[in-house]
Amino acid sequence: MINMSRTDEFAAAQGVGDALRGLLDTPQAKRAMGPGRLAQQAWYRVNGDIERAHTRGTYLTRGRRSGDAPTFVVYTDTRTCAIDFRANREVYLARMAAAGFEFSDIEFRQDRRPAQKEAAGRARSAKKPAAPRLPELTAEEEARIRAAVEDQPENLRERAYKAMCASVRRQKYDSAQNS
Repeated sequence: MINMSRTDEFAAAQGVGDALRGLLDTPQAKRAMGPGRLAQQAWYRVNGDIERAHTRGTYLTRGRRSGDAPTFVVYTDTRTCAIDFRANREVYLARMAAAGFEFSDIEFRQDRRPAQKEAAGRARSAKKPAAPRLPELTAEEEARIRAAVEDQPENLRERAYKAMCASVRRQKYDSAQNS
């Protein structure tokens, strides 16, 4: 007699994303990838939904001077995103350093090849506004930030300091705009 008990044959199935992640996260796959692809994976892993949604591509280029670490270039879908991301450059450098990727710089550029859907529906704007000038920090704010990062490893301390300064300057700008 044949056992006709019902089994859910899809219960153990995983999603396509999980399957691909499982393939790409193997040591063999990582060895086959170049440094640019590994850096791109780290970019998507250490950043949030906004950065992932607006990133069109990445690549590595040589440092400006001989002996410099490479520069990480990120293409965004809009000029506004490139400007916003550039304002947080030190934050991104610190995140990538924490993931094991040391770069001499990180550049953000607008992708000049817009997506087909966006190109068809987008109206041309006359002129885009310039990036806002962020207020300077007071000596007390700088001292407080220095104290906050003094326990960081030496190789991350200066980047963390710059990232926190940029963040506080942006907060000051935003609060001035909201008041």
